[in-house]
Amino acid sequence: LDDPTEFAAFEKALLNAADLVLPSVPEGDARLGTRVPQVQFDKLLEALLPLVPRFKFTLPPYFLNNARAIGTLEGLAKSADPSFNVLAVVYSFAVRALFKSRSPGMRKTLRDLTYDKETGKPDWGRMRLLIADAAMISGVRKRRIVWDAALTVGGQKFAWGALRDQARRKRRALPKDLKQLGALS
Repeated sequence: LDDPTEFAAFEKALLNAADLVLPSVPEGDARLGTRVPQVQFDKLLEALLPLVPRFKFTLPPYFLNNARAIGTLEGLAKSADPSFNVLAVVYSFAVRALFKSRSPGMRKTLRDLTYDKETGKPDWGRMRLLIADAAMISGVRKRRIVWDAALTVGGQKFAWGALRDQARRKRRALPKDLKQLGALS
């Protein structure tokens, strides 16, 4: 979508679809015991399908089958446990997959989520938010999220890479910092 007007219309349509599929939940909603919204998969297709012709989407053939299967499985899970929240399961799985996967696409996604796009530096604030979101949605403590990631090869590589990138940037900035410090004396 190169046209700004068309992009704005697309953004508005997605927000409307999200409102249908992910209704907002007041903080500390007693029904859920969490702030995580309940995904309404029965409304997912209803919300997304009108966007396909309007914005000329091409959906893979398996999309509808997968969405129906998830909706069916969610219905079965909710009949056994009315508090079941598919979003909590999917989100925590996705975060674990980000750290475990060796796929270049997943590595890029993790980097996009945790590095500042303008500076290329590790963004520790974004990392903390990702961990906090994963903890809130999965109902697991933040330190457990970090520990689980640290136990994976992908998580270890990511942590060492982020620390290495930070150290390189600090090392490059050191002469400039020392020069500025000398100017203050």
